[in-house]
Amino acid sequence: MRPALTALLAALAGAIHAASFSGPYAWLQVAAMVFFLWLLPSPHGASAHRLRLLATFLFGVGWFTAGVGWVYVSMHDVGGMPAPIAALAVLLFASYLALFFVAAVAVADGIAQRLRAADGVTTVAGLAAPGFVFAACWGLAEWARGTLFTGFPWLAIGYAHPDGPLSPLAPVIGVYALSACAALVAYAITLPLTSDDSRRGLRAAGVLIAPLVLAVGLSMGREWTVPHGAALTVRLAQGNVPQVMKFDPARAIAAMHAYVDLAGAAPAQLAVLPETAWVVGWQRTPPDVAERMAALVARMPVAVGMPLAARTPAADPRLQSITNSVALLEAVPGSSPSAAAAVRIAARYDKRHLVPFGEFIPFGF
Repeated sequence: MRPALTALLAALAGAIHAASFSGPYAWLQVAAMVFFLWLLPSPHGASAHRLRLLATFLFGVGWFTAGVGWVYVSMHDVGGMPAPIAALAVLLFASYLALFFVAAVAVADGIAQRLRAADGVTTVAGLAAPGFVFAACWGLAEWARGTLFTGFPWLAIGYAHPDGPLSPLAPVIGVYALSACAALVAYAITLPLTSDDSRRGLRAAGVLIAPLVLAVGLSMGREWTVPHGAALTVRLAQGNVPQVMKFDPARAIAAMHAYVDLAGAAPAQLAVLPETAWVVGWQRTPPDVAERMAALVARMPVAVGMPLAARTPAADPRLQSITNSVALLEAVPGSSPSAAAAVRIAARYDKRHLVPFGEFIPFGF
């Protein structure tokens, strides 16, 4: 029963791992990964190696099935895909993402086997070296997952550490290296639990953690940003419109009116509305909404998420493609504040990494 139980618990650990992203739960991310590493059998023999890879795969499937379930909402509730096919698509997508970490463990095990053949595991260095290799491979897997084939960096484990002990490193090393550091911490905690000699394993864990503790210590208390200019008063508005209702025409117009009300309810120097608060481009805004927005931007500029045509050369066939953008709406100088023509898009920012399935359908689907 042990292989089946190991596989089941690995999937459960992955689902718990996903829960660490729902709040300031850096400890839960590390705890779930420690439990996962503790489950893995020692990498001796072909059957143990296969079980390690299977458990890693199921850990990834549990992690991403629980963590990116919103892809099902995008495909089924919004896109109209039949429920069984959408559920299967989520499972296949989670399986694809899990393969990056299967590859990481396979490579780390291969390198660790060579290190054991050269140095054995009787020394502290021999116990610690595979930990550095594992963390590096895990961090590289996170980078590859977020880069290859358009990339899907959501739920990289570094994102679970905005407020944890590792957070002082984030401005210096970025999310992927932070992911490797989190994996290193989990490996170090697991090592005394799985080592034949717990005392030697504890010393090896100290070797793994010492550089990280030093780096965190040097980074703590540092201010990586400095204020520039006078403080800016910003009004943030969140309509909390359910995704399944966002593109209903009547609900979309009601949301536009609600956002104008929210943005103008208090004085500010800038109002900021959410991503796709507008589900149409500015030129297609209903006249009554546009006039209300014109009156608002006469008082302050408004940054609003809306779909806009991609800015590509005229000869490019993708000219008519739609991208997820932020438009900064400002009043046209000297115009009447009550006219829709009084509003211009003064600046725009196009989201440069669209969400597969959520914002575009990858080639082949």
